[in-house]
Amino acid sequence: MPHHSRLMLAAVAATALLGLVVGSASARSLSTDEKNFELIWDNALTGKTKLELIDNTAGLNLQCKVTLLGRFRENTITKTGGNNQGTINHGEVSECEGGSATIKQETFPWNLRYRSFTGTLPRITSISAGLIGARFHFESAGLGCESTTEANHPGIGIAEGGLESTGEPENITADRNGRIPLRGNFLCEFAGEGNFGGTGLIRNLPRTAKLNIQLIEGAPVTLEPSPISFGTLEVESLARRTVTMTINSSLTVRALSVRAGNYFAITDPNRCVGARFEARSTCAFRVLFSAPGERGREFSDTVIVETSLGNVEDSVTART
Repeated sequence: MPHHSRLMLAAVAATALLGLVVGSASARSLSTDEKNFELIWDNALTGKTKLELIDNTAGLNLQCKVTLLGRFRENTITKTGGNNQGTINHGEVSECEGGSATIKQETFPWNLRYRSFTGTLPRITSISAGLIGARFHFESAGLGCESTTEANHPGIGIAEGGLESTGEPENITADRNGRIPLRGNFLCEFAGEGNFGGTGLIRNLPRTAKLNIQLIEGAPVTLEPSPISFGTLEVESLARRTVTMTINSSLTVRALSVRAGNYFAITDPNRCVGARFEARSTCAFRVLFSAPGERGREFSDTVIVETSLGNVEDSVTART
């Protein structure tokens, strides 16, 4: 059971790592193109190790093959300790040595929370995350114990391997410093806590996608001019303003829109929408204002740019 916890921990670390996707020297956010990921502890399949649950006091020594499936809540995550960044939604355990383990399926989804990173920005060497709400049952050395990861006792996973050189994390390691409470019979209660270990494999889903981890500072894109101002226009007239979008990260522009759209509209966005851009690229689109037949009025709305790294909003104003 604690094995599952470790896996979850690793998953958390993976999510944190997966969350970084843009280059910057003082990054404040993490981001990823793909939301779905897979964590695998399988010594035969991946060349890594199984998950381990160890507590010398109670005589526990359990190793299991574990697979966890998770999903990020958003493409962009604020790099703040304790911030919820995603969930683990499914898990499977098999081929245990030294006992058996079962995931309590009714407890899904489990929460993943960003913890910290190591390295000097913009080069990250590892990222750690915590798993909250994972509950499992295990049998080992004649003991039947249950354990639940909690806010004060999270499962801790560390994502690393390849981050500094390629930006792609390869491994998830269960942090042996993570102590998970044990509940059950006398020996479980006496042991109090177990610790976890083992290194698994991080994979993006679909498996053909690469897990590219970078850093982003501020908004994925910025607009010029900002705000988008038309100034004073004649009534019953049409006016267009060209807006230059600066791409601050490698991303895809998914949509351009105006929130209310009563007097403002986006025109000719085809060169921007649906295109994949590299960092430091630019793209231009036009905003149309249709002035009503009434003088002395002020108008405002919001332009929304939807990208694979999150949405950006900016104001647009005009008057007659």
